Amino acid sequence: MGLNGFGDAQRAARDPLAVGSANFLATAQAIAKLIPRALLIDMGSTTTDIIPCDRPQGLTDAERLQTGELVYTGYTRTPVPSVTTRAPLLGTWQTLARDAFATMADVRRMLGSLREDDDQHDTTDGRSKSLQDSLRRFARGFGRDGEMRHLEGWKVAAAYVDEVQRRSIYDGAIQVLSRPGLVVGTTVAAGIGWPLVAAISASLTATTTTFGKLTGAPEHLQTAATCFAPAVAVALALHQRP
Repeated sequence: MGLNGFGDAQRAARDPLAVGSANFLATAQAIAKLIPRALLIDMGSTTTDIIPCDRPQGLTDAERLQTGELVYTGYTRTPVPSVTTRAPLLGTWQTLARDAFATMADVRRMLGSLREDDDQHDTTDGRSKSLQDSLRRFARGFGRDGEMRHLEGWKVAAAYVDEVQRRSIYDGAIQVLSRPGLVVGTTVAAGIGWPLVAAISASLTATTTTFGKLTGAPEHLQTAATCFAPAVAVALALHQRP
């Protein structure tokens, strides 16, 4: 499924730009059929989509990066220094090494906010996904050794990184919402980062819901439907085809 609807492999090969990075469109279209004036914010492992479902402006990644509808930051895979190049530590501001020592999965593991099932990728150093190894990777970006006895101090730095990432998504949403003539009544949170998105959304609109709840998924499946929104949206579109 792409910009021109469903098609076969041959059609996709003839027009790859119409299907590449187009999964956001299936989710937006599914929401638009259920509720008017909705803003989709879907935070995956690598990127965040911010889509006015009734009238998306950008279609390619290049266009969406320009319009604010694509923020290239994700819940787990994003390297820490691509979020911020400095953070507070030991009462001062310290510059981070601009290398992929730690990811946002390590940050969230340190903060206790990561659901381990959401972290499906290997660590940057091949070591375990334990709290101790996450701390070591995070501290290495500061040119230091992380010790568990100093975890609370490191968590302050991690919380700052988390907040900077939140702000980048909020700024993208504000850019989209500033479009002339755009009216949004409901924000729909999706992706594995939906809890963070829901918190951001509360400051954007009066009404916030999740994709799973909006689509009427059974209560015990709503979280899964929210996390895998594009797949659910494609299944709904197939079911609704004449």
